[in-house]
Amino acid sequence: MIKELMNNPWAWGVLSVITILSFLYAVYCQQKNKEKKEISYAQKSTVLVQNKKSKYQKLSLCYDGDSVDNICVSRFAIWNSGNKVLQTTDMAKSKEIKITLAKEKKILEASIIAATDETNKFSVNVQDENTIIIPFDYIESKDGVVVQIIHTGLNNDLAISCKIKGGKSLYKYDNSLKLLSIFTPNSKSKLSSALTFIAMTIVYTFTSLLSILQILVEKKIVTESHLASFFNQRLENSTNSLSHDSGWFTIILLILTIIFMIIADYEIIKNQFYVGIPSKLKDEFLDN
Repeated sequence: MIKELMNNPWAWGVLSVITILSFLYAVYCQQKNKEKKEISYAQKSTVLVQNKKSKYQKLSLCYDGDSVDNICVSRFAIWNSGNKVLQTTDMAKSKEIKITLAKEKKILEASIIAATDETNKFSVNVQDENTIIIPFDYIESKDGVVVQIIHTGLNNDLAISCKIKGGKSLYKYDNSLKLLSIFTPNSKSKLSSALTFIAMTIVYTFTSLLSILQILVEKKIVTESHLASFFNQRLENSTNSLSHDSGWFTIILLILTIIFMIIADYEIIKNQFYVGIPSKLKDEFLDN
């Protein structure tokens, strides 16, 4: 019985798939249960006036009686994306949550417009016309705030920073999308880049499945008649057929690549459509 199983290619195939899935599940469990201290943020800005030109023709703005060239409304969703409660003492001294504006620009107003839990005691302290400090008492996992800043300049004039003792670096919610510039270097649209990568995944998955079928045919696990009845056509022999010895290795490699590309697609979709931002913050964050 054991000898028959050892000589059965289906048994080896099933064993290989189970081994891969078990390994991935073990890695997932390890990462999920690992203590993680992390703060994430997402930024969204709306330019009201740029170079003294407003999209509203009758709108003119001034601050303290002086006209301004640029007016921008920026919102930051900031939340505990780890699995451990963060205390004030977890923040490094002088490295608490801070938002800074470029020199020669000015913060006109800053306020908290949404919070998941008032007991976190978030507040906004405007240190000067270029610096905001956001202190808190504690932050449980998935708790956070939305901070709105009205300022001169544009959205890229703002920067946020903080340092958690023994924790991860501050995570910007659309960081993974920067990797897409490899595939669409001339594209200015993040959505276009995301769709391009997802399309590449679909094409790669389709061609990989065809390669896997070809290997199974060569190993006589699947016959051409089976494929013909499924696809209503016969599978043509490939001019670049894969060797018998490397067949199973190739199948495993193709499956692993497909899995990792699907994971990458999930990260892209999550960042592009703000999946993961606490629901109590998301609506207010996007409403500007």
